[in-house]
Amino acid sequence: MCLVKHVTHSQTKSTVGNAQWNVGLNGTVNLNQFNFSGLVTGGEINGFIARVLNDNFSLQAELGVKQLGGNRRDAAQEFEGGNVDQILYFNRRAVINSFNSNLILNIHPRTELGSVSMTLFFGVSHALKVEVSEVQDQFYFFNDGSSIYVSEVRQNTSRFYENSIFSGLMGLSVAVPFGKKTMDFQMRYEQGINQLNRVKFSIPQYAGKLRTNSLKIGLSYQLFNF
Repeated sequence: MCLVKHVTHSQTKSTVGNAQWNVGLNGTVNLNQFNFSGLVTGGEINGFIARVLNDNFSLQAELGVKQLGGNRRDAAQEFEGGNVDQILYFNRRAVINSFNSNLILNIHPRTELGSVSMTLFFGVSHALKVEVSEVQDQFYFFNDGSSIYVSEVRQNTSRFYENSIFSGLMGLSVAVPFGKKTMDFQMRYEQGINQLNRVKFSIPQYAGKLRTNSLKIGLSYQLFNF
C-alpha cells in the first residue's frame, strides 16, 4: 500500500515536515476461504488517506469495496413424501460482496535499500455485507430410481449470513519510485474474527460455523500529499 512518500534517510526529516497527509488508491486480488479448505478468488479496491505521525509511524484509513467468501462443504438433504427422495449439493462456493473500511497502523523501518523502502502494517477491518451469492451443483434422486444432475445453480443466500464481518489484518509492502510518486507492491493477510453463519441446524446444507480468511496481493499508488 502506498502509505507515505517513501524516501531515503537523508530526506526523511524534511519530507515529514512538508507532507503530513497522503492520499491514494490500492487494489488487491484476494484468495479467500472459510475455516476449511477451498479457495474462491475475489478482489478489493480502496481509497485511502494516511496521516504521518513521525518518521517511523503513520495511521491510515481506507474505504472501498471487497469480495470475501470460500467453498462450502458438500451436503445432502433428505425428503419424505413427494417425488424427490434426496438432493446432493456439491462444488459449492460462496462470494460475499461488501462495503469495506480499514484502520491501519503503518510501521516504516529504516532500510539501506536506496530508493526502495519497506512498510509493515497491522490493522482492523469491517465489511458490511451487500449480497452473498452461492453457486453449486445439485444431484436430484427421485423415488422411482431416476436422477437429474443440475450444474452451476446460482442462489442468493444473503439471509444466511451476518451483516457485519470483523477482521484483523497484517502485511508488508515494498515501495519503488514511479515518476514523482511511489508505487507499492503489497501482500496482506486478513483473518475473520466473528462467526458469520446465521443458520444453526434447521437447514443442514447451510449449517456450520464460518469465519473468513484471505491472502491478498496487489498494488497501491499515491495520488498526492499535502
